[in-house]
Amino acid sequence: MSSQQLEFKLAQPTPKVLAALIAIHNQTLEGVDFPAGLVIEVQQGAEQASLLIEAASSAEFEFFDGLYEHLCSLDAQFEVAKLFASSTGTTHFWESSLELDIEFDEKRIVFLLKDQDDIEEMLEQIDEPELQQSVQNNTQLVIISDDEAENDQAQLVLAKSLNIPIITEEHFWECQAFC
Repeated sequence: MSSQQLEFKLAQPTPKVLAALIAIHNQTLEGVDFPAGLVIEVQQGAEQASLLIEAASSAEFEFFDGLYEHLCSLDAQFEVAKLFASSTGTTHFWESSLELDIEFDEKRIVFLLKDQDDIEEMLEQIDEPELQQSVQNNTQLVIISDDEAENDQAQLVLAKSLNIPIITEEHFWECQAFC
């Protein structure tokens, strides 16, 4: 069954924003018609909060957009605000703390990923990449695993010392979804 997943990550949530998150969790936010069958999770810490909602694919985009607009009206500071639709494989971004407008085509790229299938899947998204086996002075981008333990630390240190942009695998896929 296809579904939609909403993810909001908020920085420094104010008491008003936290109260709104709790009302969303309890499905009691005034003026909002909540679709049936939602799975809602709210996590809050001292400096960050998150809202995760899973809904059937029949839930209207306007519902999610209304939640975003409501939190914006409370001056919420978003690190990430996105909606993924599994039926189409697309992601709608309202906001992201990541740079999403990265050009990958015709770049000299080093992948510090262990899974060759993941690398091949990523390469299919890029026009005429020049794949390099290790970081060099002319490397233009390094893509690392989301799992820090998988990354070749020596290559990572070299890339940092050469001021080569480094992104995670997740960042890559978010850029692809944004384009």
